[in-house]
Amino acid sequence: MRDLVILDVFGVLCKRVNRRVVYRPGVKSFLRWCYSRYRVGYYSSTRKESVMSTLCTILDKTLLEKTEFVCTREDCIADKEDKFTYHESWSIEEFNGQYVHEYSTVKIIDIPGSWLLCDDSPLKCRHNPRDRCIIVPAFQKPESTDEALKRLRASIVSGFMHMKSSEAGGLQIATST
Repeated sequence: MRDLVILDVFGVLCKRVNRRVVYRPGVKSFLRWCYSRYRVGYYSSTRKESVMSTLCTILDKTLLEKTEFVCTREDCIADKEDKFTYHESWSIEEFNGQYVHEYSTVKIIDIPGSWLLCDDSPLKCRHNPRDRCIIVPAFQKPESTDEALKRLRASIVSGFMHMKSSEAGGLQIATST
C-alpha cells in the first residue's frame, strides 16, 4: 500500500482573497508530484461545496478520481471549548511564538499504512502524532514569491523516510525564508 499524504486545502494549497481563490505558486505541479508517488486525501474546516469547487479547478478528472477522500467541516471535531488547551507534547514555543486562533481540529483515525498530515495550523494538528504532521507556512501574500510547496516536497519525502527507518522524526516545519 502506498503512503498517504493528507493536505489541508485553504492555507496550504490556496488562499481566499476578496471572495476569490488564489492558488499558491506551483500548486498544480506539486499535486501531480504527490499523486505520482502517494495516495492523496484532503481536508478542510470549510464547507464541502467550497472545497470541491476549489479542487475541481486545480485537479483534472483523473486526479480527482484517484483522490482517497475529502473531509470537510462536517467531518472535523468542533473544538471551541478547547481552543486554549494544547496537547502536552505540543509547546507553542515550538512554532516560533505563532499563536493561531482556530476553532476546529482534525484527528486522523483508522487510516491503514503510513500517512502525513500537512497543514498551516499547528493547533489543528495537535491531536495527531508529532512525527505525522508537517506544518507549512500559511499562504499569505499571493503576489510574492512563495516556495513553500517546494520545501513541502522535501519534508514529505523526509517524513516518510523517517517513518520507514523507525526513527522518531519529530515535527517537520517547512519554514519560509
